Amino acid sequence: MGKSGNEKVVKVHLPGHLAGLAGDRRVVAGHGDTVEEVLASVREQFPGLSEALGGAGMASFSIYINDAAVEAREGLRTKVRDGDDIYLVVPLAGG
Repeated sequence: MGKSGNEKVVKVHLPGHLAGLAGDRRVVAGHGDTVEEVLASVREQFPGLSEALGGAGMASFSIYINDAAVEAREGLRTKVRDGDDIYLVVPLAGG
């Protein structure tokens, strides 16, 4: 999927355990105006990521645009800018 018109290109940083589902890539390009649209474009490119990056699978991640958590903004409807970085972070727990 190439960039056309004023379509935004955003880098999506995947957790290591998902890289195998994206052709062993830790960083993939997504396109769209919101986090939700960018993740949908990544799912289209890499169907193996559909379960992990859709629906209930998203509850497994904290999502950041650059250094700001989307939960503190508009969640998956948060707008992105061309060149932004989206980070999918697996929360750690332990004791």
